[in-house]
Amino acid sequence: MLLPQTGSNTANQAVVIGLAGSLVLYAVYAQKRWFTPVLNTPLILLFAWLVVSTATSIDPSLSGRRVVLTAIVFVIVAVTLLLPKDVERFADLIAAAALIVLVISYGGVMLAPHYAVHQAGELLEPEHAGHWRGPFTHKNGAGAAMVMCVFMGLYVARRRSAFVGWFITAAAALFLVCSMAKTSIALLLPSLLLAWVISKLRSTSRRLLVVGGLLSLLLLLTVGSVLVPVVASFNASVMADPSFTNRTDIWRFAFSAVAARPIFGSGFEAFWGSEDVFFGESTSWANRAANSHDGYLDVLLGTGFPGLCIVVWLFIVEPIRNLKIIEDAQSDPVTALFFTQLWIYGVFFAGLETFFFTNGGPVWFMFLMAILGLQFQAKARHRSRSVSTP
Repeated sequence: MLLPQTGSNTANQAVVIGLAGSLVLYAVYAQKRWFTPVLNTPLILLFAWLVVSTATSIDPSLSGRRVVLTAIVFVIVAVTLLLPKDVERFADLIAAAALIVLVISYGGVMLAPHYAVHQAGELLEPEHAGHWRGPFTHKNGAGAAMVMCVFMGLYVARRRSAFVGWFITAAAALFLVCSMAKTSIALLLPSLLLAWVISKLRSTSRRLLVVGGLLSLLLLLTVGSVLVPVVASFNASVMADPSFTNRTDIWRFAFSAVAARPIFGSGFEAFWGSEDVFFGESTSWANRAANSHDGYLDVLLGTGFPGLCIVVWLFIVEPIRNLKIIEDAQSDPVTALFFTQLWIYGVFFAGLETFFFTNGGPVWFMFLMAILGLQFQAKARHRSRSVSTP
């Protein structure tokens, strides 16, 4: 995939475009109006604003390519949800995908540990020696993927096979622990608990209050600590590392860039790694960071305050609204809970790591699957009610 700080890979782009094209052809053949459930106001506004952000970007060419790739990934995820004939087939595909990831991950650890396990001789972060990463480039990526597999296993256990589902869950949980991915380990149980709480609340406003309140608190204690001295003092009094492993330097640098271009931003996925930033003057090492380690801050940095508002609408408000429609129609609560678990984890993971619009990552793909899955369920229930109304 095309990273912000690298050039394009023609072979990768050809494969992605070919895959997207074949899936679209299938969707057109199977369902003439497959795109109707996907489109909604915040999604249309998002891509419209990304075009504006590209036009004002510090690197319009790079931003433009990233927008196209993002649109392709949206299409791939949307059509993937249409491939199964029913929820049983969907659960089978979920089980197969999780088992493939686990077989490759454990196979790597057992057969090629020098590749699948961090080594002490690595130039970057040798302190991670012994931490499992499987086929992923870093233990944090492996940890996030294993959290996804835990959710997938729980869904398969409820929907299809208890034995297969719990096997996937246990295997993924063990690999997660061995990866020592602290963020993912810390978020797993709270995500499961919060998803259950959300499923029990019947009020959209209460759900927004719970999710929005907890997310705001998380952001205040992390990125907010560089803007609010009282929070920084509190963190210093209760945390062994109030810098969040030197992330505070990155956040200060990012906020200074936001202040320079608060409306349009620096350009969609164009800031980190650009020549002006990487080789520019800085009072710290932060200008050489790969990202800000906060998804919401990176959206703000790249697309400005309007872009962040649209992302919050699409990624947080719209799923909660769709949950209400699904529940009112009493439609497949098991699948809705699975999507909710994926969505909740993504919402809070983005407060600690950058994964929004990272088109090569499993978390982004599954997060989109959750959002569009809830959208599909809500639109299907809405249409069925409309047809049945005399």
